[in-house]
Amino acid sequence: MTKTETALNPKTGIQVDIDVNLDTGIVFAVIQQADFQELLTAQTIHDKLKLVGVDHWDIQPGAIDDVLNKVKKAQVGRIIIGSKKDAYVLVSISTDKMRAFASIFPAKGGTALSRDLLLQEISNKSISEKRILENAIESALKATFEVELEIARGKYPIRGKDTEFIQLVSDQEEQSLTPDDKDQIDFLAGRFYLDVTQGTPLLKRIPADPGKIGQDVFGHLIQPESGKDVPFNMPFVGVSLSPDDANVIIADLDGHPVFSPRGVKVDPTLHFKDISLSTGHVEFRGSVEVKGDVNPGMRVIATGDIFVKGTVERAFLKSGANIIIQGGAVGDAEGERAIVKADSKASQKEDIQDSVDDIKMDDDVPSNYECELIAAGDISLKYANVTKLSATNIEAKEYIFNSWTEARRTVLLGQNGGKGKLVGGTTIAGQSIVAKVLGSQAYNKTKLQVGNHSEERLLHKKLKFLHSKRQEQLHSLNQLLLKIPPDKITIANSLEAKKSAKINQAVTELKGILSDIESRITNLESMFDLENEPFITSTKTCFPNVFMSIYNGRSITQLESNANTFIHNGRKVVKKK
Repeated sequence: MTKTETALNPKTGIQVDIDVNLDTGIVFAVIQQADFQELLTAQTIHDKLKLVGVDHWDIQPGAIDDVLNKVKKAQVGRIIIGSKKDAYVLVSISTDKMRAFASIFPAKGGTALSRDLLLQEISNKSISEKRILENAIESALKATFEVELEIARGKYPIRGKDTEFIQLVSDQEEQSLTPDDKDQIDFLAGRFYLDVTQGTPLLKRIPADPGKIGQDVFGHLIQPESGKDVPFNMPFVGVSLSPDDANVIIADLDGHPVFSPRGVKVDPTLHFKDISLSTGHVEFRGSVEVKGDVNPGMRVIATGDIFVKGTVERAFLKSGANIIIQGGAVGDAEGERAIVKADSKASQKEDIQDSVDDIKMDDDVPSNYECELIAAGDISLKYANVTKLSATNIEAKEYIFNSWTEARRTVLLGQNGGKGKLVGGTTIAGQSIVAKVLGSQAYNKTKLQVGNHSEERLLHKKLKFLHSKRQEQLHSLNQLLLKIPPDKITIANSLEAKKSAKINQAVTELKGILSDIESRITNLESMFDLENEPFITSTKTCFPNVFMSIYNGRSITQLESNANTFIHNGRKVVKKK
């Protein structure tokens, strides 16, 4: 059975009939002699196809042009130009098996795409029904042109959370600064450290989370990566595990809590009116509170915090935790004059522009500071003058003048109130230096350097290597234990029993060594900021003659400028845009 329509070529007397075999679903163009002259173009052939209802069938690309070319050459004959095609689907799976796609090819005169056919093709790929996207199925059934759709999606596993440690008490309290009856504020009032009593819950450990199981498009389960489970820091000092909850540390005695990244200890606190000749030098395994001043020539060494409500004058303080001075730290006045004089002469002799590459941050380190503060944790004080400071973070409210200041992470001035001036001397920080004012109107030579920790980073690398080697040793010992027949170990005084005991002792010792290495690695990593680049910032003013060094980049400020942040750029220090 056929349907026929005729088109004429005006010049050749050739006519084109469209012949459709409805049984086979094939469309023919029949070119033959004709007596009629009729305009014949691609559009007229399309119109004829439309008239017989097959214009939406699968007409082969270039077939009509081929017909027109044969007509032009007066070549008669019967040419297949198209056919009826049923809808079909090609299903593909992503390489990670987490997504499935369906390439939809709609019907062209044939049978339309049905839900059953689509679902059957999906099923042929063993895709789980639970992972099929119903919205995509509906879109596929409505498609009128070729399209690729995501028709199934897996569920990615969620990595478990690492162990968390939550402080249950604060290690300090803030006293509000309020004016007295004379409308004056006592700036010496402020931070007070908390004492805890025996039995007080201090630190809670939330164990690592195993994560959430995932599933690929086939319905296969994907096990998540568990969070890193980290124990409390050992050994316990002044604390113990709660009898009600093995993940809570409580105080074993009255004292001051000192927190570390994975633990806490309680040190009894010694209280002094002041540190003077009447008390002598103080060395104490715990925290020290001085209600007054630390007088010249005195020494205070503590494993915990050192808290001074007054001032520290020409004294030595060393803390295994933090140093907090509500007043300030003052060195020798003669030493200050010597430093200022030396810097003044150096500034007069050198040409600023030509000396950038000759900056040396350690060329004026005094051999001895009469006032020196050293903290394993942080140092916080109101001001410092001709003082040597060394800590993880250092913060001053008012100023730091002509001092040697070295922080493993940050140096902050005036960021929580105060003038925030950093003038003269040398300041070194691992991550950042932030002050309201850098330098002074007198153009005091002020040296700043950030981006250190080279020694600590080298040690961190060595410890990671050592940890790997010790892990290998532990594995080897465990393998040796597995080779000893279990029935031989139970025989008293047997060679195997002695060998097993000796290996087990070595395993225990090695686990202790590994725990110590892991603790040291964690403490070192707490000093580094691996995500942020080091920088120097003046939030208000930066004066000339400030020598800056960030990694191997160097520069000297020559003009007074407002708030700026300086960063490393090759061998230069430049303003951040």
